[in-house]
Amino acid sequence: MKVRLILILTLILTACSSNDSEYQLKVDAKDINGNVVQLSQDQPSLVYFISASCPTCKEGEIMLNEVSRLYPEVQIITVDLDPYMDTVEGLAEFQKKFGGNWPHILDDKDRTITREFGVKQLEETVLVDQNHEEVFRAVNPTLKEVQEALAKIGVE
Repeated sequence: MKVRLILILTLILTACSSNDSEYQLKVDAKDINGNVVQLSQDQPSLVYFISASCPTCKEGEIMLNEVSRLYPEVQIITVDLDPYMDTVEGLAEFQKKFGGNWPHILDDKDRTITREFGVKQLEETVLVDQNHEEVFRAVNPTLKEVQEALAKIGVE
């Protein structure tokens, strides 16, 4: 019983501390075109977690097209968190149908990026500032919510 309580408290504390996290994409994170992708050092980054086989994930991707148009200074990255169900080809088709011209990454079998960002579900969106500190996290946020989060860090 005592061990279970300690384990539960550890999990809660770990989850609560994720808002202070500083993120780094692994040096070998590559998009579907084979290009190395890293979080920007001089601009905020919006990282959207999807599965190309998810029927509702397209809505967030479409919303990111508007973010990309309105805020070209914001780096956008889409990460497919289901390397067992999805393929590079499937993610490329998803990008072609719904996405914009930003990196789309199929996470590795260990889900390294997904775990690093502490993502728990599809359509989770994480905004990190240029210091790679998390400033916003939401599941399926609206354009207005993203705009408000960007305004809080000085992106107008």
